[in-house]
Amino acid sequence: MNFKSVIPFLLMGTTLTPAGTSNATQPESKTDKSTKIYHQPDQNTLNALFVLGDTTTIHNDVTDAYLDNKAENLRDIYVRNMLAAQAKLNPLLGKRGYSAAVRQELPGAPVGMHCVWGQHTQLARALAETGDTMTIIPDGARTACVQFKSEMRKKYKPCEYTDCISEGVLYESRSDFLDAQKRFLVRNKVWANAPDSVKQKTEQKFQQKNFCADDLNPGTILIVPRYRGSKNLFHAIMYLGRGYVQDGKFVADANGRHIYTGHNRENIGDLFKAYDTSNVFAADIKNIAKAEYTKELERIKAMSDDELRRYLGEPVIYSLYPRKTLLNLAIAKYFNKDTDNNLYWWDAPLMAHAPQKQR
Repeated sequence: MNFKSVIPFLLMGTTLTPAGTSNATQPESKTDKSTKIYHQPDQNTLNALFVLGDTTTIHNDVTDAYLDNKAENLRDIYVRNMLAAQAKLNPLLGKRGYSAAVRQELPGAPVGMHCVWGQHTQLARALAETGDTMTIIPDGARTACVQFKSEMRKKYKPCEYTDCISEGVLYESRSDFLDAQKRFLVRNKVWANAPDSVKQKTEQKFQQKNFCADDLNPGTILIVPRYRGSKNLFHAIMYLGRGYVQDGKFVADANGRHIYTGHNRENIGDLFKAYDTSNVFAADIKNIAKAEYTKELERIKAMSDDELRRYLGEPVIYSLYPRKTLLNLAIAKYFNKDTDNNLYWWDAPLMAHAPQKQR
């Protein structure tokens, strides 16, 4: 299963490849990086590099697409982890080996109260798999649903993190959401002939405590009432998106129902049939990851030239590169962590002017 949309990224006539792939010509064999020797480029090469610095600047829309793809990749691994754990543990529910299996899957988890702990663990594994060192769910938020809501509110404030945290009534369909919004306008005596500014202000007030499931990304963590009408007992589940369950497995379908999965009872099913959605807390992991990746990238862009060279690995040749080229190479490295210090991700015609490695 893969939630990702394939987006063609085209820059300067060259297709940029997602993390883990490269357009570059790779060396025939790997050697210790400390033994690599780089030719001293002549003036023509230096001129080409300066042109390169001017012509391969990554535009904001392309950068945004890469950030989105990077966040989706993390989210996909996270969802995969959750579904794999659900499939492994669900057959053991009510059986003697269940507790031991949970402890093996989720080291340190408080078995029977491990719904948030499980999601924290699976997301941490996804971050480790992608090579990321950031923390999305604070450790203090993994012990209980109330703690999770408190810690995530503090860390992802709406003024800084747009579309990351939502709270209130979760509506099943867009039409249900809009009908409820119209009723809210009437209750607040905002009539059809009211100024647009008044309508917009009232609608924004409604949206602070009401949201629609179709606006959530798959992989969003939902804190729902444990029982219908419960005000202080909660349960953490993962929103998988629209689809259906076939032979115990989630099948994505844009016309399907809203499906969830989770730890602590490790089940999977129809969100709106299984849970009360009148008091829901939602943490959209994909949007949070993208916001955090954006911050990381901005820190890289703010590095000095020497810091960029250290980030790139400090081969001698980098001392001759202009800042724009250093920035482009640093951005390339950030989005291609699995490549071996790939210098030549740019346009193929310029490859002839690039300094060649000696082995």
